[in-house]
Amino acid sequence: MPFSLENDEGFPWTASTGLGWMVLIAALSSGTAVFFLALYLALWIRSKGRSPMPLYGFVFDLIFSIVPFFFPHMHATAMDVIALLDLIVWVISIYLLRSEIQKHFRESERWDVSISPILTFFFSSLYINYCLNPVTLSHKNTVTSLNLSQSPERD
Repeated sequence: MPFSLENDEGFPWTASTGLGWMVLIAALSSGTAVFFLALYLALWIRSKGRSPMPLYGFVFDLIFSIVPFFFPHMHATAMDVIALLDLIVWVISIYLLRSEIQKHFRESERWDVSISPILTFFFSSLYINYCLNPVTLSHKNTVTSLNLSQSPERD
């Protein structure tokens, strides 16, 4: 049986994980889990037929991240340039992922998922994953009205 990138509802299986757990995992992994979460979300959105650009961006980001391990005696200026390229590719890839996810939900599901650009910049894939939580989406897409001023009449 092939591995599915999504749960029965069509969301990535990480989306139903609580934000607290995701932050704890990211902290315990020194941020490495944030990268793999972004890579997974890029694979998921690619499986939906969307653009492969976020996935390519994260693969290049991985390459930029491991180059210094293969060349430990590289000049410090070259290391700085690679680190800057890594950061630029990361930011571009996160925003490409955000855009593709919003387009997917707008076009396929008819939902206007709002993913804040500022919170995306600071919290990247953790925030995007939080926005995909089915509970979060259901609260954003349903209008509930509580009329607390009236109580039911009793006989």
